[in-house]
Amino acid sequence: MRKLNRLPAEGTKDRAKLEAMLRTATQRELEDIDGNDGWGTYKNDLKRYADFLGGEPRIWGSGPGRRYRIVMPANSASGQSDRSRAPAAPNGAAPAAIRATTARESSAPADASRRRAPWRNRPAVLSIIGWHAGECVQDTVQRKRSDIEGAGRTIWLYQSRKAPITMIQQFGRALPNPAVIFLEGSAFPTSAASPAREMSANQKRWEPLPDGISPVTGKLPGGGLVIGELTPVDLEIDLWNYIQYLQDPKLGSLRFQRGASTACAVPSANGPVEGMTSRLRRVVAIGRLVPPYGTFLR
Repeated sequence: MRKLNRLPAEGTKDRAKLEAMLRTATQRELEDIDGNDGWGTYKNDLKRYADFLGGEPRIWGSGPGRRYRIVMPANSASGQSDRSRAPAAPNGAAPAAIRATTARESSAPADASRRRAPWRNRPAVLSIIGWHAGECVQDTVQRKRSDIEGAGRTIWLYQSRKAPITMIQQFGRALPNPAVIFLEGSAFPTSAASPAREMSANQKRWEPLPDGISPVTGKLPGGGLVIGELTPVDLEIDLWNYIQYLQDPKLGSLRFQRGASTACAVPSANGPVEGMTSRLRRVVAIGRLVPPYGTFLR
């Protein structure tokens, strides 16, 4: 078994698998990262990552739902016990065990925000959110954070013709664990509150929603963003700095409209590009996608 001597680089499959295993990853999630339908040696990967970080490898379950987890001791460099997982920093910083290891490997300050490009200049899913079924944005964000603390991930239901589920999945695979930037908006509070019962990455194999998460409600069938980290913030971004993923930059910056309020976006390579009049938007939360990134809900 190949020994791990350094922390895997950001954007690599090894790094994405390591971070997933620190949260608790299913066999299917790891297959989605590898893109090889199960030919990965995940047991060996788990042991390599755990040995490097000084954690304990754990495996339980069987089949696609088999789970892999690295449990860090309470007194480890991560400063976190098995039951206490703090949300990542708004710029999508890695879990604490990885941040601590990176700090040891680099002479740069341990503060992730000083080591990395600002989250504003990174590819991300942008989504406008508002009141939903009598619940304000702040309460929704807090409820979803509780899901993550208890179950390792949450699912945020959305409807947008600009972001088909297959595109969300492609975006996540191309840019492992990209950010999700939630923008304040939605002048028309949504009232649809049908609870989703099942999820599927491909509409062929359906499974119940993860145990331990609160109701996922909205208009069904629909799409779901699979989120592993979520932090409330109060910031502002300029939509003119983003263009839609895989769109010709000549078509202008990212534009939202009713029925198309979630989109995959990348920074404009040539600076601000004229677009929507209401270009400055308040950011109320920043999350991070985890495999399978997007899911079908029914």
